[in-house]
Amino acid sequence: MAGPSDKRRPTVNITAPTSSSRFTTNSSRLDVSGTASDKVGVTQVTWTNSRGGSGTATGTTIWFASGIELQAGTNKLTVTAHDAAGNTATTTLTVTYTSPVSDTIGPAAVITSPTNNQAVNISPITVAGTASDAGLGNSGISSVTVNGTAAAGGTATGSATANWSQALTLSPGSNTITVVATDNGPAQNATTVRITVVYDSIAPTVAITSPTTGATVSGTITVTATASDNVGVVGVGVLVDGGPLGAEVTEPPYSVSWNTLSVTDGSHVLSAVARDAAGNQTTSSISVSVSNGPSVSGQWSAPFSLPIRDVHMTLFRTGDVLLWDAFDSGQMAYLWNWSTGALTYVPSADNIFCSGPVLMTDGSVLVAGGHAATGVGIPDVNRFDPATKTWSSLAPMAFQRWYPTATTLPDGRVLVVSGATTCFTCTGDIPELYNPATNTWTQLTGAQLSMPLYPHMFVLPDGRVLYASSTEGTIQTQALNVATQTWTMIDPFPFAGGSSAMYRPGVILKSGSPGAPSRIPVATSLNTAYVLDMTQPSPAWRQVAPMSFGRTFHSLTLLPDGNVLATGGSATNDPSSQPVYAAEIWNPQTETWSLMSSMQMGRTYHETALLLPDGRVLVGGGGGCCGAPDQFNAEIFSPPYLFKGVRPTIASVSASIAYGSQFFVGTPDAASVASVALMRLGTDTHQFNRDQRYLPLSFTAAGNGLNATMPANKNLAPPGDYMLFLVNGNGVPSVASIVTVQLD
Repeated sequence: MAGPSDKRRPTVNITAPTSSSRFTTNSSRLDVSGTASDKVGVTQVTWTNSRGGSGTATGTTIWFASGIELQAGTNKLTVTAHDAAGNTATTTLTVTYTSPVSDTIGPAAVITSPTNNQAVNISPITVAGTASDAGLGNSGISSVTVNGTAAAGGTATGSATANWSQALTLSPGSNTITVVATDNGPAQNATTVRITVVYDSIAPTVAITSPTTGATVSGTITVTATASDNVGVVGVGVLVDGGPLGAEVTEPPYSVSWNTLSVTDGSHVLSAVARDAAGNQTTSSISVSVSNGPSVSGQWSAPFSLPIRDVHMTLFRTGDVLLWDAFDSGQMAYLWNWSTGALTYVPSADNIFCSGPVLMTDGSVLVAGGHAATGVGIPDVNRFDPATKTWSSLAPMAFQRWYPTATTLPDGRVLVVSGATTCFTCTGDIPELYNPATNTWTQLTGAQLSMPLYPHMFVLPDGRVLYASSTEGTIQTQALNVATQTWTMIDPFPFAGGSSAMYRPGVILKSGSPGAPSRIPVATSLNTAYVLDMTQPSPAWRQVAPMSFGRTFHSLTLLPDGNVLATGGSATNDPSSQPVYAAEIWNPQTETWSLMSSMQMGRTYHETALLLPDGRVLVGGGGGCCGAPDQFNAEIFSPPYLFKGVRPTIASVSASIAYGSQFFVGTPDAASVASVALMRLGTDTHQFNRDQRYLPLSFTAAGNGLNATMPANKNLAPPGDYMLFLVNGNGVPSVASIVTVQLD
């Protein structure tokens, strides 16, 4: 026993469940342990709970009190160590007991497949979904049943998710699917989910009622079908030769519009495909014969052979068309006569491939620059005289130019812009001005501007030159005042236009995509079209109806009835991609496109097109680079207006016309004439005809003909050679007479 001299207290510490003074638990009983020491020896360790209860711990120096009962809320546990002398020491632990919530909530259960009210056409089906007790007791999933059958994967522990599935055989008609998910808690809480599924294996019926099988159709027609189903038809689609014709029709009447100009004349298969909600479908087909005829879709001649790919084309007053390519180092050129088909070899002295040609006021063609190597130009300038059929050299430019654009101005001078000098990106950014009277060039240093190759330039009614687009790039639109050498921004927003044409004075149409093989990333061709009216106070590009086909490397050609023809091109800006064969005509009155018949040869990169004096359009070129199909041929398109009746005729007209004058046109058809127009002879290369322009003339009836008025404004029609067309009320043009609009 300890002697009377033992007055030192023992020590006691709590080490578990924590060595701190506070502890929180959701268990109603708590085990507490710790240590105690004394100089002589610890004889006993006891505990008490402020909320009731006490006891003696097991052990002394290392002690343990198990199963101390707690009450909800705060429990203050006091542990006391005793020694033999009666000395004591205490320590406390404040325990907060939170009673657990009773788990009475079922797990979350979801059917992921099939969906409610889904119709299916097969049986059995697989029913699948998820089940989880996460946040709802966290007791796990003990089972999932589908219509009473245990599903595979229908168990999970704790807060994990069970991904379950089960095959289920359906009965015809409506089926109720019941899924029960049960958790793993004491109460075995369950959640039930029900959906309805319709099993329908019966396909709908469908038939095309209009047109009838074997019918001959033309123009735009309505294709109508009837369809029925035991449950319900959800859609009917119409196909032409296996390709969809517009969107599926979801409600009766099941009708779609078909522009038969989208296909060639001949036999075609129309199909109607009806489907129901279960995925059952039925197809019904008929054969029809499309016969639009040339009065609706125009007509293409058979291709005729040429010794070259006609990459460049210029029409002369003589009826000859000058053609040239890159053969013989770009010196191989031919004259092809549009009325006789005769070919005459007229080689040039320089390599004029990829040059900038333009007609001058005297009817000759100026050819600016040419080809030293790919992307490298020459400064040489050549002139071809159609009367003598000879070439001559003009004064050279200050800069080498490859892919430049030349424009004849109202005063007879020629503006040349752009063109690569010594590499693709080394452009001649200082414009040059040629004076035919002095055979000299002037640099417009104040008008310096870097442009993509072959920019599209137009003389405006106010005399400025519009930079509207480019064969090779998408640009901001600006106008150049040649006299002040200043550019004015017209529209800062860049809109694509691989080809463009001024179809009325100051009004420009552009369409499709620019293209520069190997210099622009490959992309699907655009079918977009835009109009810019420079006669408006605040001109800006305005989008109009798109073409039926996206096109790159196509040409826009003005027609004597005031419409615009689109020919050629490719599905992407890769010249080797699918050619576009069908032509299209744009109507400025409706600002819409109409599909025409299809050419026989694919013409992409280096395609060319020219309006001929008889109202037909010569289309040639294609190939010579980058996988584009090589076409040593041309074909001629006769627009629909040539099949709509008798043509008006021009019996007489003066060979030259002065600005501001009235001139007589002899014609026996004066009473039928609806319009008179001057159209400048064309010069086309690389998808841009830099000479063509359309000028409507006012006129009055006169004895045995018409009196037409030539505007005084030279900017409307720069001097040079023009085709004079009369067009009757049916839109049929005359064969043009060639007239010269005088410089002075």
